[in-house]
Amino acid sequence: MALGIYEDTGCLVFTNTTPRDIRAAAFLLEQGANLAVVADFLGRPLTQDQKSLLKRLLVSAEHHQINGTKILIARGSEDEFVGGLALLTHKLAEIEQIDAVFTVVEMEDRVHIVGRCPLKEVNCKEVMEQFGGGGHPAAASATVKGQGVDEVADALLEIVKGMVRPPLTVGDIMSSPVKWSSLKQLLRKLVKLCFAMGIQVCLLSARANWWVLFPGVMLRRQPITDWDMPL
Repeated sequence: MALGIYEDTGCLVFTNTTPRDIRAAAFLLEQGANLAVVADFLGRPLTQDQKSLLKRLLVSAEHHQINGTKILIARGSEDEFVGGLALLTHKLAEIEQIDAVFTVVEMEDRVHIVGRCPLKEVNCKEVMEQFGGGGHPAAASATVKGQGVDEVADALLEIVKGMVRPPLTVGDIMSSPVKWSSLKQLLRKLVKLCFAMGIQVCLLSARANWWVLFPGVMLRRQPITDWDMPL
């Protein structure tokens, strides 16, 4: 169990690591979990078959940008089963430095899918559930029988397109319309106005010839007495 926690959380440094993961790891250590054994398994070098598969995944990698999120889908095919696809997916993510990585590999009589994404815009667990799999929001997998690797990879791309959440924009978090004020107004008077209207941010404007400039922004984060002076 300790090996699974350290593998899924990147030794507790992945962004998907939760306080529950850390408490579970601490409990397992108290019960006698051997970190030397964990390190031995996690630090093992890739086999020749794994190296060959990783190379093919790098060559086949397809880059997509969906709602501002960079997605990589790599596919491959092996006559015999090659273990460690989750590890190869993680290494692929490290090499490409991308937001989300999905690997789709046909081995023997089934297609294996592994997803890794530390961003909340892509929920790997929800994506893999569409293929009968599961896991965590940042790391999940699935196995599909009766379909080819290309068919599964194409279906995966369409599912990801429909499930990637767009990132927040300024319009999502700021009130509208934007309030602005002349630099000639006393800051004390302006702060009172902001309190009355529930405004957190106000643009300060000044006119220079035919141009209207915005030399500063006032944030309503300090007591009124701190603003008791004219500009």
